[in-house]
Amino acid sequence: MAYIQKVKRKQDISYRVFIKASSKRITKTFNSKRAAVQFVNSIESDRKTYIIFTADWQALCICL
Repeated sequence: MAYIQKVKRKQDISYRVFIKASSKRITKTFNSKRAAVQFVNSIESDRKTYIIFTADWQALCICL
């Protein structure tokens, strides 16, 4: 599940993406809504990328 939040800055507007993983949340900020939507689509369509973004980095380093 993902949603995009419109964030007003002093001079421009940015878009913050929130993707809810099992117990973690992926957040990323973009300058355009189009880039934000593309990011959401790429993460939610590709399970391997989704797992990499939500992985516990300490556990990942130990396994490698």
